[in-house]
Amino acid sequence: MKKIGIISRHASYNYGAILQSYALQKYIRDRFNFEVEHINWRPGKLSFQGISLKNKIKNKVRLIIYFLVTQKKESKKVKFNRFLNENIFVSKLYDSLDKIMSSPPKYDIYISGSDQVFNPYNIDYEVLYLKFAHKSAKKIAFSPSFGVNEIPQDKKEVISSLLRNFNFLSSRESSGVQIIKGLINKTCPVTLDPIFLLNKKDFCNLEKKMIVKYTKFILCYFLVDFSEKIELARKLQKRTSLPIIAIKSSVPSRIKGLDLILRDVGPREFLWLFNNASYIITDSFHGTAFSILFNKNFFSKIGVSKTSERILNILSLAGLSDRMILSSNDLEQIDLEINYISVNQKIDMYRNKTMDYLEEALNEQ
Repeated sequence: MKKIGIISRHASYNYGAILQSYALQKYIRDRFNFEVEHINWRPGKLSFQGISLKNKIKNKVRLIIYFLVTQKKESKKVKFNRFLNENIFVSKLYDSLDKIMSSPPKYDIYISGSDQVFNPYNIDYEVLYLKFAHKSAKKIAFSPSFGVNEIPQDKKEVISSLLRNFNFLSSRESSGVQIIKGLINKTCPVTLDPIFLLNKKDFCNLEKKMIVKYTKFILCYFLVDFSEKIELARKLQKRTSLPIIAIKSSVPSRIKGLDLILRDVGPREFLWLFNNASYIITDSFHGTAFSILFNKNFFSKIGVSKTSERILNILSLAGLSDRMILSSNDLEQIDLEINYISVNQKIDMYRNKTMDYLEEALNEQ
């Protein structure tokens, strides 16, 4: 039996990161009957280069204020850790560059992906590009995202060298395909995020009901500029007369216009909320992806440039570019309901191409 090691952000307290990690591992185990685990790469401090000192201090202050205001954050972490322990197989712990480079885990096949494993601003980017992997083993890039539209000049040479070591390359976004072509003159396919390897039923089997008093509601899931984007939900509320529920661990206890703020949401609860919402407004790639997978009526707020490209790509593939909103005024123009017949046909087409890519990559001798 082949042994496969996946490297990703499997242990992040991020809904998309942990659920895409689960999806890829489950699909390979169930479909190919291979022995699969995530390489437990958890260095002591993970950060992104280029974050200003001012923003670092600002983030620290926010965390301190939040810790003083509520104890719910620990509950969220407990739920994430429980999900990780119960659902994701992992290797022994590698918590430093010295450890993983001097005594790397041994597999027949290494997979890097999905999510932003190819982001050149990851401080551990060389590990995520599989620099530690045994030279004789097969290396596959599965739906990685670069998170940027171009590679910094000072990293082009080293990243080009790392990319050439892969036997199979793909990208989650068309911009990533262009980056690879530009760096090493190799053509590769666009492949879907791993959550699309599973179906709605697979995720419904994971979900855990949250005790909320509303049976129909608008769900808000915003990563940035939370308070500003709540105006979008208020506009939608005027059209639907539905209560507004928001997922957010670090906002004030009360925000005008919100009926409920949920801070202790784990991966299972996240799935339940998305599956049961009447409408969803999000600025997240995975918020958009799960809205499509669950066939929900949703709107994607476009703002931050790096995130926008990823969202625009999946909206375009699904034929849902009209669900993009730039301002609250757009909500007055867009139809509330989505006809998912053609959407599901498009997603199925790309899903089949993604599965074909993975099957060829895994089985080629």
